[in-house]
Amino acid sequence: MDETKGRIVIAGSVNIDISLAVSRLPGPGETLLADAISVSGGGKSGNQAVACGRLGGDIALVARVGDDDYGRLLMANMAEAGVNTDYLTVDPVAPTGQAYIGVAASGENNIIVVQGANGQLLPETVKAALPLIQGASYVSTQLEIPLATVHTLSELCAAHKVRFVLNPSPVAALPDELLSSVSILVLNEHELAVLAGPGDEAAQLARLLGRGVGQVVLTKGGDGVVLADKNRTAHYDAFKVDVVDTTGAGDTFTGALLVALSENRDMAEAIAFAQRAAAIQVTRRGAQDAVPWRAEVDSVTWPVNEQR
Repeated sequence: MDETKGRIVIAGSVNIDISLAVSRLPGPGETLLADAISVSGGGKSGNQAVACGRLGGDIALVARVGDDDYGRLLMANMAEAGVNTDYLTVDPVAPTGQAYIGVAASGENNIIVVQGANGQLLPETVKAALPLIQGASYVSTQLEIPLATVHTLSELCAAHKVRFVLNPSPVAALPDELLSSVSILVLNEHELAVLAGPGDEAAQLARLLGRGVGQVVLTKGGDGVVLADKNRTAHYDAFKVDVVDTTGAGDTFTGALLVALSENRDMAEAIAFAQRAAAIQVTRRGAQDAVPWRAEVDSVTWPVNEQR
């Protein structure tokens, strides 16, 4: 691995995704017939780790799977992508996490998650991964694992001067103590509304920064990306592509962002790189299976987005 790259550690959930292709998402109490079914690797941290690996990052994953075929499939996915799995442990009781995803013809989706072994990624498990965390450039996590574990990760990062990245999904109210430890908060518009409360976007972003977050990266789908910190607010337009499936696009964006930052690119360049990777992802079906490789992203001729 290129020694000039900073190490990325991603800690959190890994799932098997069972995706159902439907003409549209069902309403409450409604039954629909699926057009197709597919099984692939998923979980927010698993997706981000695969994205980092396929895009050339120096990446290690801290996660937990069950002692079952799904867990072995996920381990194989990580190995193929070049992810360090020394701290991907096997739970002897809990099954591998599972996500059931409805994917509409428009590309939109809804997801129901069975936590499984992800719920057993406990504080002592991530403390055991301290040799990975020490000296890392970035540690990233989300909220599909116990909140106590997220707090422990933030404390380890603070103690060892590692930049802590949080994707607050599935979103929940978070204390200032945790938010103030976050170097980069990557979230979507729904998550912004829950964490920042009512008001327009500018007021919501200011509120999060006022709670101690270092930088906010707001992903808005077809409306692009907004970057906010204490010095600036910048908007980056989205690339226009034919959307097939948005599953995992946010995770690919986050993984790509981390890879670019670990290569010492500035934030504007990192966002452009991450947008390219996510734009390729949404033209394909699935989560981990749809993540592009580095050569694909580098070969894209879309121009770097102008901020405004």
